Amino acid sequence: MRYEAPESLDAAVALLAGEAGLARILAGGTDLLVQLRSGRVEPDLVVDVKRIPELCAIAAEDGGFRVGAAVTGAELGEHAEAAHREAGAEAAGTANGLIAVGAMADITAAAARDAGLGRVSAVADVDSPAQELRGWPQPGRGGVLKASRPPRTAPLDPGAPASSISIPAKL
Repeated sequence: MRYEAPESLDAAVALLAGEAGLARILAGGTDLLVQLRSGRVEPDLVVDVKRIPELCAIAAEDGGFRVGAAVTGAELGEHAEAAHREAGAEAAGTANGLIAVGAMADITAAAARDAGLGRVSAVADVDSPAQELRGWPQPGRGGVLKASRPPRTAPLDPGAPASSISIPAKL
């Protein structure tokens, strides 16, 4: 087995295209490493793409994000936490109150409180905000509700390799 770690997408594509035998891409590693250890796969070439900058990047794009194909779940999670903190801080500057909803509601709510927003609630489920809002109605008061949206998938062209995915601002 030959191991290569190119530093450009063009070099990775050339290595893969030039291999006559079985080639595999190493990005996060968990799937391929399990297959190698179990003996289910014995590639002639392993191309490690973690040194290719554009495959390891998370970048803001058109109000959403572009996530490189080699971005790990841990890196994506860290980015998600930062985005929730930013949303909480922004709510403090634009709203009278915030009900943060979802798995990361505590992160969003804490950031809003840290930024000076007085009326902040965090709820994990989608049924609780309506009950929480019942106690809020007062003239001149408003609320911002931040809730997660379910992910959507788009079909990929089977003939084209994907180097990243784009996550739009509104799904």
